[in-house]
Amino acid sequence: IRDDQVDAVVSTLTLSSCKDVNQALREVRRILKPGGIFIYMENIRSSNVFFAFIQYLCLPLYRFLFGISLVRNIPEYIERAHFLGGITQHVFVAHVIGRELVYSTWYG
Repeated sequence: IRDDQVDAVVSTLTLSSCKDVNQALREVRRILKPGGIFIYMENIRSSNVFFAFIQYLCLPLYRFLFGISLVRNIPEYIERAHFLGGITQHVFVAHVIGRELVYSTWYG
């Protein structure tokens, strides 16, 4: 895809599985037209210490089985990539857990 060619990029649980998050975000910025929209939904590290600890315990298994990281700070990567004007929505995976584990945001 050439530079500045797409109106929107949608990423669903991709950044938690790619080897180089920064490179992936550079590609998103490269192909988006000025004023384009980037929408993503990702696994995130829980803000609750107990659940974050559980995520770290499960990390080797999830990396082996699914090739993903449950504990990347994706919002920090997004901020460093200078995506501005986002609307953030925390999605609760299970009401029993009651903590944010998936994070979705759209920019544009």
